[in-house]
Amino acid sequence: MSYVCYHSKNFMFIDSSVRNGVFCRFFPPSGKSKPLLLQSTPTTHYSATIAGDGKPEIVVMPNATHIYYYTYTGSSFNKTLLLTSETSTSLMHPMLYTQNGISQLIYLMQVAPHYQLMHQAIGEGTSKALAAFNQCPNQIKYMTTPTALYFFYLLKEDYYSLNCIKIEATGVSTFCYLHSEKPIIDYSICLRAGEVHVCYVLENLGKYQLYYMNPSTLQINFLTSSATPMAPAIFYYYHGLWINTLIDHQLHLLLSVNSGESFSIPVPCSIQTHLQRTFFVSTPLKNLAASELYVSLDTKLKLCTLSTIDFEGFHEYSSMPVELELLLEGLALHRCKKENCEIIAESNRLKQELGMLKKQTPSSSTKKQTNISSAKTAFMEELTSWDLPPRL
Repeated sequence: MSYVCYHSKNFMFIDSSVRNGVFCRFFPPSGKSKPLLLQSTPTTHYSATIAGDGKPEIVVMPNATHIYYYTYTGSSFNKTLLLTSETSTSLMHPMLYTQNGISQLIYLMQVAPHYQLMHQAIGEGTSKALAAFNQCPNQIKYMTTPTALYFFYLLKEDYYSLNCIKIEATGVSTFCYLHSEKPIIDYSICLRAGEVHVCYVLENLGKYQLYYMNPSTLQINFLTSSATPMAPAIFYYYHGLWINTLIDHQLHLLLSVNSGESFSIPVPCSIQTHLQRTFFVSTPLKNLAASELYVSLDTKLKLCTLSTIDFEGFHEYSSMPVELELLLEGLALHRCKKENCEIIAESNRLKQELGMLKKQTPSSSTKKQTNISSAKTAFMEELTSWDLPPRL
């Protein structure tokens, strides 16, 4: 999967294709530049990050024995041989990241029949093992914070599982986020305020089903389904948790304004052409938390949902798009829910006081009591989801 790096209103797109090999293209606010070739042959084993000075850094693995490290000088890339494997081992899945201004690399090393997760700080020249596996991890994704690296992967043993290795200076911890008897086809992750939000796709009877797991309650909610692969991307942006996903080959979005308790119905995105799901890397941003995003690549690079809301000023955009209308609708409904809950709480308090007064007041006749518990419960259940689709 390709990479989009963002720094100071400049985009950098790193990709690999049969026609162009491995290349990097810059998209400044004024337009785009010609692609800079890194390697003439394509590969799926490459990774990119942003250094402390805001320049891109890239690692490329042309074969199972070598990893090359590219640094940007302002007009071209310098190439350095970073790693060479021994004859009895194979390298795979290099992942480059920056933590506290230091560029670091993790990668898998196969020492038949086992696999090891290795770590090396760029410039140190020595690697150390962090974890070991009996089988090769699948669909690897990762996120970083100033104090930790989260390494996610899928395994199939007696059941399908999504697992995570958390790497900190104090040690390494491993845990399973979820498991399923049905195949986990794809997933996406978002780290926000110390919580990991996960959406994932299960295959069931030839259909693809999208689910979301709430990190606070561990509740799993079904969101939507599709006859074709969904490739979701979850991210947090401006008071909302967003999910972009393909439904029958068309990009849709879902929005939650209550930290994942409920989501809107899927709504078609306003951008539907030249789409690509990419890894997203940036210098720290106040209102965005994302490891994957959908981009549209034509004459300009546009982050599909962000380019249409654009509070941060990622792009110049002047019209009212469906994404912004959905956000405003969601915030309005969420506010109404809060106000209604306050009214219900006050109503319950008054009913309790009335009940106490009735106990204190003698009555000669027995009146029929109204049981309001079922109505109250129904009303609260009504409020837990959006009972009407957004007015778009």
